[in-house]
Amino acid sequence: MRVYMAEGVRETVVGLRAPASSVPCDELAMGSIVVLRPRPEMHGQLRVSFDVPRTAGWRLFGRSPSDYRFVVHEDDRVDLRRAVDAAILTMDRWPALSGHVGLADPSPRLAQAIWELADLLMSRDRVRLTWEQLIEVDPDVPRTSPIRAELAARADQARAHLKDLDTETATRITHLTRLADETDSFVRRERALANARAALRNSDYLLGTPTPPANTEAQDLADHTSAVLTAYRELTT
Repeated sequence: MRVYMAEGVRETVVGLRAPASSVPCDELAMGSIVVLRPRPEMHGQLRVSFDVPRTAGWRLFGRSPSDYRFVVHEDDRVDLRRAVDAAILTMDRWPALSGHVGLADPSPRLAQAIWELADLLMSRDRVRLTWEQLIEVDPDVPRTSPIRAELAARADQARAHLKDLDTETATRITHLTRLADETDSFVRRERALANARAALRNSDYLLGTPTPPANTEAQDLADHTSAVLTAYRELTT
């Protein structure tokens, strides 16, 4: 799976294909995740927006509006941005550890996670809107009316469902950010160890070759690799 992510003024789009854009955009591809960015000469000059392509014969190629998810509520857009940033960080760091974890490219699963999250966020927004409509009862509805009582009961149901969706959203984002944190930590740790080894080699001519320390690096590497794999498995379950 490949997904395209684009941020307009009022919407964030996740699509299985590139959306139509109001301005020319460049594509930043990180494996199966592609971010569309307005070209520098256009940035700030126009109100950028994205939509479903409407070109002639579009449907003849098997394309459909269902290939896109439009996230419009600001809280949902922030959550989606955090998730995409985490996925991109993971992809940026992954080449340094792919040989240790036996997985060359995690981007198809990351793309799937972003797609599923965008779908979840759209569902959350629909439930949120329903809840807001239910609690904004027309003041002319009598307080003793059964309809008012039914509205209150439905509002409670919607609020409970919204809470469940909040929890599910937080869990999915946590899985993505944890994987990003583990991969970044792995890379930083290996870089620090490499610098330490270089410093020791450079000091050999002055201090002689010291007694080598206990060989704990292999175990440390195994532990840290295990942490990355655990985070990845949480994402895929």
